[in-house]
Amino acid sequence: MAGLIDARSPAAPAAKIHLDSNQIQDQDLQRVGAVCGQASKICASDMVALLVLKPQGFELKYGIGVSPQTIDYSDSISVETVRRNQPLVVTNLRLDKRFAESPYVTGDTHLRFYAGVPLHVANGDIFGVLALLARRAGTFDPEKLRKLELCAEGIEKIAQAPAISGGDILPFKVERRSAVIRPDCNFVESSCDVFEPEVFLREVDRVVEMSLVRSRCAGLVGIELRRKGHPPAVGLLPAVERALVSVLRPRLRRHDLIARLPQRRFAVLLPLLRYRADLEFVAGRIESLLRDALRATAFADFELRVSTAMYPIDGYGGDDLANSLFQRTPARFSMK
Repeated sequence: MAGLIDARSPAAPAAKIHLDSNQIQDQDLQRVGAVCGQASKICASDMVALLVLKPQGFELKYGIGVSPQTIDYSDSISVETVRRNQPLVVTNLRLDKRFAESPYVTGDTHLRFYAGVPLHVANGDIFGVLALLARRAGTFDPEKLRKLELCAEGIEKIAQAPAISGGDILPFKVERRSAVIRPDCNFVESSCDVFEPEVFLREVDRVVEMSLVRSRCAGLVGIELRRKGHPPAVGLLPAVERALVSVLRPRLRRHDLIARLPQRRFAVLLPLLRYRADLEFVAGRIESLLRDALRATAFADFELRVSTAMYPIDGYGGDDLANSLFQRTPARFSMK
């Protein structure tokens, strides 16, 4: 079983699993159904699956919009959620190389979106997965992910104390703790360099892997300079880089990264954010700092364009996020 769970990444240790076939009993299904209904409602999904680990594969213990079945581990998308032992969101399964050839993606089921949260027994071992599914690719708000996690906690309570009835299963009073940088605070001192595109995109992928622990997100801020619709000449790029580094480096956190991207664009990677508002606030600070600094340089007659993209809302990996970053329609700011 451990080998099956670990099949997608043989070098990574498999999560500890729990195979108690009676973890969720039949008399608990009504309460489980209420929780799954809440998950469907708050996350605006018409397909919800409660999958329980069994020796032969995942058993669909309860489902909304899906048929009863046993899913072989070699075909399952949720096996990756178990292996990682953390929430997993894939906004387009067809574009994710891990799942693009799954029969549930290529076949009649035609799945495109997946959001799954592991379920644990009292000692921390995994006994199943609560998953949202859709036949269309889409976005997923981090706050919805937090609500999905709370639904998973409700199912864990049912599984761990099936004899208890009544009371609130879902603790939906969530304190909003924001990682936003307040206007009166500076960024943490940074020593990052300007990264080449390939290295930067690999780093984005690495950050994405660790981002969705407790609803954390990865953000990108795109930076473009344009004059009469054209980017700076190639000979001016070193001066642009120096300007970006001198303005941003002292104000970025030590794990924030600056990179040059194709088409004479630049980007900043901001790991471990909580909300889109945090990313938009930091992007606004970056725009303000650059606009003030560049106004007094040879780039005063250029326009500055700043845009944002966030995982898992706008994409699932480095290339996808970078494409989304520059497909958005941000405001333009003249530095004249």
